[in-house]
Formats: sequence, C-alpha cells, structure tokens
Amino acid sequence: MGKPILLPSQIEGISTRADRTLKIVLSTQELPPNEAGRLFGLNQRMAYVGIKEEAFQESEEQMLEGLSVEAGEHKNRTPSQRLRAILYVCWKEDNDGHPSFDTYYAQKIEQIIQHFKNKLDAQKLDID
Repeated sequence: MGKPILLPSQIEGISTRADRTLKIVLSTQELPPNEAGRLFGLNQRMAYVGIKEEAFQESEEQMLEGLSVEAGEHKNRTPSQRLRAILYVCWKEDNDGHPSFDTYYAQKIEQIIQHFKNKLDAQKLDID
C-alpha cells in the first residue's frame, strides 16, 4: 500500500446518490507528476479518505498506512506490508511499553528473525 497520499484539498460539492451513498468532489492545488500519477492509479478503486481541517500528524499518517479497504483484500500488498499493518494494529491495542510504532516494529521484527534463526543449524548460518 505504501505511504498515504495526503493533500490539502477543498470540498467543492457533496451530493446524495440513488443507493444512499454520497459523492464528494474535492479540488487540490497543482500536484507534482508523481503524486498525480499515484492518484490516477487509484481511479475507480476503493480507498480510505481522511478529512480534517488541520494537517495530519505523523502518528495519524502511520495509522492510515495500516488501513486496508477490506480485511482479506491483500492482493495489492506485499507480505511485508501486510505484516507491518498487522503489527501496527497490535501496537495500537497494546504498545507493550513502546512510545512509538517504529521501536515496537523493530523489536517485533527482531523477535521474528530470532525465532527463525533458532530453527537453523548454527554451523550453516552465515547471515546477519
């Protein structure tokens, strides 16, 4: 999934639709080509949208990174992205004394690495 796209925007219109959903029209300032490309890549796809009047804080950006459109829809995410998102949800539920997700993530990944290293023959192990 990658880093969320956070854009200063203006709501230009809101309308109801026949199926009781809402249509929201947003406008942005001119975007750099890479950001515009990322947006065009999401055309006609489900995505989360966060709206607030002030800029998003880093912790909120990390939370957005951890969201997925549907539980179980992971065909567009790498296994490492899925693992990171799962660890983020675990950190939100119990931070295990870690003030930031980055330190929690580093510790949990190290535990996973150690778990699999312990399964290997120490003589044959030449990684680290």
